[in-house]
This record gives sequence, C-alpha cells and structure tokens, in this order.
Amino acid sequence: MLEISNLMATNGDFTLLVDLPPLEPAIYALIGPSGGGKSTLLALLAGFQKITSGHILWLKRNIAEDSPAKRPTAILFQE
Repeated sequence: MLEISNLMATNGDFTLLVDLPPLEPAIYALIGPSGGGKSTLLALLAGFQKITSGHILWLKRNIAEDSPAKRPTAILFQE
C-alpha cells in the first residue's frame, strides 16, 4: 500500500505539494498538464529526486530516505 503524506519538493521556482490517502494495490494513471509535476512525482517516488519535506510510505514504512535501489519502485525515462 502506498501513502503520500505532506510531500513537498522544490526545483527552482516550482514547488510540488502532494498529499494522497492510502492507495490499495491497483493500476493508477497520473494525468495532468505539461509542467504540472507528473515526472517530478514519479522521480520522487523512485528516489531520483530529493523531497523537501513529507513522507512516502510503502506498507506503512517511510521510504523517502531510501536509495532508488532499495525502493519497491522503478522508473523508465523517456529520453
């Protein structure tokens, strides 16, 4: 189960704020406009970008400080 609690990340003048209730195992879509933070959120979940504050909980354990290799996530870059 994934839960995102008070997650904040900044990149220059862009700030992403995310707060989601626990998500049960399922297939989800992340949809939004260009520049809305979709790729940033995925990079935060996968551990390729540092969070400013908040928690990323996987099975009730905070994985926000774990290295990408230790997280139960993956990301495929488009470039």
